[in-house]
Amino acid sequence: MKKVIALLLLVLLLFGLSGCFTSSFNPLGSEEYVIFEDVDKTVRLEIPFSVSHGTGRLYILKEDKMISFVADYFIPREMIIVYISAPELEDSTFYLGVSFKQVNWLKLDYDIMYLKERIQSFGNQEHEILTGLDVELHRVYDEQVNPLNYIYNLWESVDHKLLFVNDDLHYYYGYSVKGTWDQDNVWISFLDESFTIWSKNDLSMKLSGTFSFDGLDIILEPFEWYVHFPSVVTLRFAKLNDG
Repeated sequence: MKKVIALLLLVLLLFGLSGCFTSSFNPLGSEEYVIFEDVDKTVRLEIPFSVSHGTGRLYILKEDKMISFVADYFIPREMIIVYISAPELEDSTFYLGVSFKQVNWLKLDYDIMYLKERIQSFGNQEHEILTGLDVELHRVYDEQVNPLNYIYNLWESVDHKLLFVNDDLHYYYGYSVKGTWDQDNVWISFLDESFTIWSKNDLSMKLSGTFSFDGLDIILEPFEWYVHFPSVVTLRFAKLNDG
């Protein structure tokens, strides 16, 4: 009887250790970025670890419309904190559990992620999209993270007149970045393929146009009626800790 009990305790201990081991040594956090997507392309996760330290976006297709959420991937507890409204507001978060395909007791396949509503200890509020979420995602290797999904970086024009510092989660939530234009406080917002630069002082529009990407750099093309402004402005990407 004692041998049976000892064997059971050993099995339980091994399961416990394997869970701690695989969570503690999750290799994804050392990647430059990760992208996961389900087979139907209805759920997509983009996390740029190297700059954003686990902050990115979760996309879910709902009635032919792709809804995006700010998402924090907290590897030590294998969960994703989804912001369903502006960060730091009451009831702004929803918790999803993260797990991976089990190969054996001590090995996981980190190319296959299971994302599921995490109910215990968190008390998620009912949400029309996230409640009951239970999906299998697969690692995507042949695509890059959208540059606007990076945070804790900056973009600066070559002439140094425009500088945007992307370190505020509230701005990030709304696809905008705070900055300066010749030392005036401004912010730039992005919608579809259009950008607008707004003055913080009087809320006036200072510049608008279309934008595209060159790697992680942002290419601004002001509308043609801005005759006293260059037709193309390149905002160079840099990590904040790179200066």
